[in-house]
Amino acid sequence: MSKHQICVNKVPADRSNFIKTLRLAGRLELKQALDLTVHLERYGHSILVAGIDLPVAEHLAEALRESGAEVDVQNSSIQTPMLCVPQVNARYVWGAFRSIRKAS
Repeated sequence: MSKHQICVNKVPADRSNFIKTLRLAGRLELKQALDLTVHLERYGHSILVAGIDLPVAEHLAEALRESGAEVDVQNSSIQTPMLCVPQVNARYVWGAFRSIRKAS
C-alpha cells in the first residue's frame, strides 16, 4: 500500500487554530506545537508528516485546511509514519561547550 505525506505550504496568519490542530494530530505539548509552527512559517513547503495512509493524510489535511493552512497531500517514499521534529538538526550540530562541529 502506498504511503503519503503532508506538505505545509503556508501557515495561517492566526496561528491559534493551527496550533490546536497540530496538538490534536500529533499529541504534542504546547511548546512543541509552537516550535513546529515557527519552523513551518520560516521554511515554507515543509513536510509535516510522512509515511501515513491516504485516509489519514486526507483527514489531517482537511483539519489543517480548516485551521487556515495551505497544505498538499503527496506520495511519500517513507513507509514508517514520521512527524517533523525541527530541533533534531540543532541537537546534533552543536558539540561540547556549544562549539560548532561537523554533523555526521
